[in-house]
Amino acid sequence: MILENDYLHPVSYHLRNFGQYLQLDLEAATAGNLTLLGANAVGKTTLANAFYPVLIDGSIATPNFNPARSSDTVSANSTNPRNTTRDKRTFNSMLLGWGPSQYQVRTGYTYMVMASTKRQVVLGIGAHRQTDGKKSATWWFVLDSRSVADLTCFDAAGQALDKTGFCDANAGFGEELQVFDTWQAYRGAVARDIYGFDSGEALGKLANAYRLLASPILTGGNARFAPIPNALRMAQEPIDRVGIIEPLAKSQQNLNQTLALQHELQNGLDRLAHIKKAQFWGNLNRLNDADGLLPQHTKLATNRDAALTAVTTAQTKMARLAEQLDGYQALRDQADETLANLQERLAAQASLEQQRDYLDAQIADWREQLTTYQHQLTEKADDEAVVADHQSQLAELVAKAKALQTKQLDPVIAQLHGLSANHTELTQALAETDNAKMLAGLTGYLTTKQRQLKDYQHLAATIAQTSADVALVVGMQQDMGAAIDHRLTGRRNASTNAALQGDNQRIHEQGAATMNAKVAQLQAKQQALLATASDLRAFIEAPDLLLQLQDLQTDLADVMHQLQASQHQQELTQVKLNAAQAQLDKLLAEIDPDFDPSVAETQIEVLGDERNALQLDPTLAEQVAKQKAQIQDLDAAINKLIRQHGEAQGIVKSQQALADQNTQDLAQVDARLDRDLTLLRQFAPEDAELSDILATLAFAHSNGAQIREHPFSQLGSDLRNTLSGREHEQPLDTLFDQREAHEFAAKLRGDRTVEAEDLLVVPFDLGKAITLFEDSLEDLQQAVAERESGQNLAMQTYLNAAAIHISQQYQLIPEYNQMLTEGIDPHGIRLAVDLEPLPGSTEAAVHEACDLQLKDRPALAALVQNRIDRLVNDPDLASDSDAFMDAAAELLDTRLWSEFKIYIYRRHSDVRELVNDAFVQSGGSGAEKAQAMVLPLLLVPKMRLRQASKPDAPHLVMFDEFADKLDPETARAFAQTIDRFGFNFIATMPSGAQTKILADGVANRAYEVLAPDRSDGKFHANQVHEVMQWHAPESFEAGDADE
Repeated sequence: MILENDYLHPVSYHLRNFGQYLQLDLEAATAGNLTLLGANAVGKTTLANAFYPVLIDGSIATPNFNPARSSDTVSANSTNPRNTTRDKRTFNSMLLGWGPSQYQVRTGYTYMVMASTKRQVVLGIGAHRQTDGKKSATWWFVLDSRSVADLTCFDAAGQALDKTGFCDANAGFGEELQVFDTWQAYRGAVARDIYGFDSGEALGKLANAYRLLASPILTGGNARFAPIPNALRMAQEPIDRVGIIEPLAKSQQNLNQTLALQHELQNGLDRLAHIKKAQFWGNLNRLNDADGLLPQHTKLATNRDAALTAVTTAQTKMARLAEQLDGYQALRDQADETLANLQERLAAQASLEQQRDYLDAQIADWREQLTTYQHQLTEKADDEAVVADHQSQLAELVAKAKALQTKQLDPVIAQLHGLSANHTELTQALAETDNAKMLAGLTGYLTTKQRQLKDYQHLAATIAQTSADVALVVGMQQDMGAAIDHRLTGRRNASTNAALQGDNQRIHEQGAATMNAKVAQLQAKQQALLATASDLRAFIEAPDLLLQLQDLQTDLADVMHQLQASQHQQELTQVKLNAAQAQLDKLLAEIDPDFDPSVAETQIEVLGDERNALQLDPTLAEQVAKQKAQIQDLDAAINKLIRQHGEAQGIVKSQQALADQNTQDLAQVDARLDRDLTLLRQFAPEDAELSDILATLAFAHSNGAQIREHPFSQLGSDLRNTLSGREHEQPLDTLFDQREAHEFAAKLRGDRTVEAEDLLVVPFDLGKAITLFEDSLEDLQQAVAERESGQNLAMQTYLNAAAIHISQQYQLIPEYNQMLTEGIDPHGIRLAVDLEPLPGSTEAAVHEACDLQLKDRPALAALVQNRIDRLVNDPDLASDSDAFMDAAAELLDTRLWSEFKIYIYRRHSDVRELVNDAFVQSGGSGAEKAQAMVLPLLLVPKMRLRQASKPDAPHLVMFDEFADKLDPETARAFAQTIDRFGFNFIATMPSGAQTKILADGVANRAYEVLAPDRSDGKFHANQVHEVMQWHAPESFEAGDADE
């Protein structure tokens, strides 16, 4: 289906002193389409970006001049593009140019003329920039006039006008020309006056989609597809936030606030009831506590009665004990007589026991002496054996040392002294009485002689070699003389012969003389060595003497080492011998020389016989002890009876005093209890029987578990916490102030609890407070009813709007699919769009909304109510009205209840595939992926433009590297689809690719951008030539319109 439309479409594009151009005017095709051709990097995309999308939303941030880097930008919430260092092209470079030829200072303009049957519009930007960053100025303008051709940007001298000059030169347009100082103001005016949007934000969201459509990343295979369905969802027309959503949310909020107040008052009433209950049971717990007045009453009454009973019992006991005491005293007298008789018999037997003890002591003493003597004899034998062993070892060591001295050491020394005869130096080395020093002297002597002998032998060898060299020189002289005579014969050579013979003799005799002098020096050194070392000549004459002396030195050292080891062993053995002898001497000193073992044995035998002869009665002492024990038992019994009688007498006295004291204390406790019960009855449940103390005791006994559940120790904190309220509860003093009960509130701002008699209570009249809250709750019932009525109306309004919007969303899907498929080869690449409700409760609600014949929509109503309840019950939103309304707009946005899904039919296939990130980023047909990205995205601006109130709102899009992944047939079908969507476009393409865009019924006008040679570093404007116009099917005209 080809849409008939009369949108504002581009008529012409104009640059004045902008970028690589001094003045450029490009006319678009009749439908507003324009194609820019050119080689890579020639500047065709830069030229397109000089108009689009910068003139749509007015932003001069870098995203408007550079390709989008991510498909996420299409669904971004932000509509305020920001500069980023990742973008290479900036507005400054767009105006001044770039490279060595860029302008240092420049004022320029970019604008486009758009027209519909109803109006003509110019959208443009003027700017001044300097490379030093100073004096920058930018102004935006919108001209809505039938005389747009009269717009001027230059003065009479051909210089670009600054802002003031521009306004003055075009002042004739009056209010038709609007000039702005900020891009936001420009965007707001364009959104309102050109498009008919309600805000600049709406145009900003449209520009987000335009920027992505103009980016080549859509066909590169790396962009994410997921943001596009989300952008489609958010491009649908939402329910009126201000007129429908916010009134519903506010109505529900007001209702909830009234209900919250009602709940708050009911909660306050409940808390007062809790205080009443807590005061009753907590204070009753205190009265009934182990130390409370009720147990005190019970205890005092019990103690009083027990004391009187004890007095009567003690008096009866005293009479019985007096009778028993008389009987025990008679038995005690008889026991004393029997004990006296037994003690007389035991005294007679005491002397025999002393004799036996004496004999036992003597026997033990003799046995001890005998044992000690026998042990000493054993130790003596052991010590004597040790001493003898050490003496034997020492004698053996002395003998071995003496043998070494006589058999080995002395012969070696004798040999050495024998060899020292006539050897002065050797005699001096052996002239020591200490053998160790002698060995040291001998060792030094031999070392010296060995070195001297080596020196002497080296001199002798050198002398012999030099003497041989002298004889060789003499022989050489004779050989040379014979050779001269042989060579130089005859009379002619006689003189030469004589001269050479003289030279030969002189040279060789001088050499021989030098060597003889060297021999003489060496011989002198030999004699000097023999003179200083008198014994050396003997070693020269007797070569074996040195080896003989070295062997004797070795033997001497070995023998002396053995003697030293023997001496060390002798000293060690002597130390052991001395220690053993000292131990033996000490033991001999301790042995009694006069002790006779046989005498000791005889004494032990005689004394034992004497002791055994003494006989005793062994039971006599036991009899005395038993009798004494019996007397002690009788004494104990008598004393016990006396003590018990005294105790009973004391009990009578003390218990009578205790009964009197308990009676007095009980009267005081009962008086306090009566006052406490009078106050406690004010908090008591209706069924509580507290008429007197006994009734109260019965009630406490039957309700013990309940009393224990309310410990008095927690009453104070319970009352204070209840008065203060839990989280999200207001303090009761605040509620009192709200009810204008300021007296109650003032009391609570002092002490929150006070003591009344023995009870802990709140400081205000609890009954009056409860009545106050009950009356307030009755007054709120009417307000709640009125708010509920208003909420029902707001809810119904929203439900009706939701049903209309959801049904319209789904009704548009067939129309979009017709746009996508009309005129497409049924066997080629085809796309289909679908809108599906989210699973869950949303699904049922959407189905109900799509059926406009329904009167009731329970699923939709339940879903909305649930979301509103979530909204108003969120404590984080309670104090932030803006956040509350933002959350309401999101929760009640029906666009979010469904999701778009895009399906594709591959070439020659009837099976549809879901388009997602995996599809567009996988390997496969570039044409399929390109259309899967671009065509669904084209629906985003289409859907947003449906919300524009101006019927001729512009439908301009841009495609960089148009259809680079498509074959010519598919590309032309793509151009027709864009046209059916009602869009006109700016496209860039490589040179020679323009046939791809020559689609039936899609008028176009193509220009080629050519870059001049700029190698001289000077500014040269780009050249732009018209290369074709496409008007109607199979209608083609070539042109070469220059700039």
